[in-house]
Amino acid sequence: MQVVFLVERENLNKAKDVTSEEPIVRQSITFRDNKALGLEKEGDYLMVDGTEEACKEAQEKLKDLAEELEGEEKETVLTKMKEMEDSALEGFGGIFG
Repeated sequence: MQVVFLVERENLNKAKDVTSEEPIVRQSITFRDNKALGLEKEGDYLMVDGTEEACKEAQEKLKDLAEELEGEEKETVLTKMKEMEDSALEGFGGIFG
């Protein structure tokens, strides 16, 4: 399961604290700046990819700190994150080729 949130800058440290708690901390957690992803909304994007239990816990704990994204907006962010990850892996391939 994957959940994606838009975190306003003033809530970023609190959101990072939430993602360091059990069981969320054991999942794949990715924070990306809106500018790094080429997106216009101000803030940082957070993706939690993991078990249903952990993702539901993240949804509950982040509901007052971040906006959960759904639908097309969520898919756009996931695509941008994947492209960024793939680009980084290509760079490593060129170095270690």
